[in-house]
Amino acid sequence: NGFNPTQMLIALPKLGLPMLLFYVPYKLVNFEVGLLVLALSGVLGIVFRNFFLSNIESLYQKGKYKTIAAFAEKN
Repeated sequence: NGFNPTQMLIALPKLGLPMLLFYVPYKLVNFEVGLLVLALSGVLGIVFRNFFLSNIESLYQKGKYKTIAAFAEKN
């Protein structure tokens, strides 16, 4: 009952993107560059975390009010 295919689809980019970020520079240059690109993406994620979260929150808030309005119109 705990498995949901939608959750699996959401998790795939979380698994695939880091592998892609490592694999492409690794094949084009070398192992160390692959690790460097992966590490830099992590550092950038930490630095811009608040920026991304605030944008996601504003998108959620807009969608939330549209959803509430759609339910209010049907009833």
